[in-house]
Amino acid sequence: MKTAILLLALGCATAPRGELYNRPAVTAARVQVIELVWNAIEDPQVGHPPIEDVKSPKRYRGLVLDEAENLAAQCNQGQTPFETLMRGSVNEGSPEPVAVAPQSKLAYRDAALRLHVGECAMVEGPSADYVVKRLE
Repeated sequence: MKTAILLLALGCATAPRGELYNRPAVTAARVQVIELVWNAIEDPQVGHPPIEDVKSPKRYRGLVLDEAENLAAQCNQGQTPFETLMRGSVNEGSPEPVAVAPQSKLAYRDAALRLHVGECAMVEGPSADYVVKRLE
């Protein structure tokens, strides 16, 4: 039983996946970031009606993840400038570029250091998802 729990815990650990993380990392990067914060997880019990709080609306994890993936796809396709995507999203980010180094403790550090200049990626964090665009 302990072995099964340990294997489940290892399988659930957040590890970078995909082609992006197979690239070599650069020593420094400047990026723009859209931070999409989520504050609720969908109720796993079937039949429970959602609770709507007008003063503090819930941003569900799944919806934020979908929004982040869509923004990253639009950025990579060049459909919309990153600044426009940033203004159109419900974000907590700053339009100012962020300097990222290997010793940074940012949730999106690994992706930022592996992106090509002008490329965007979506990164899942512990309490927010990020859309990151490398500037230089």
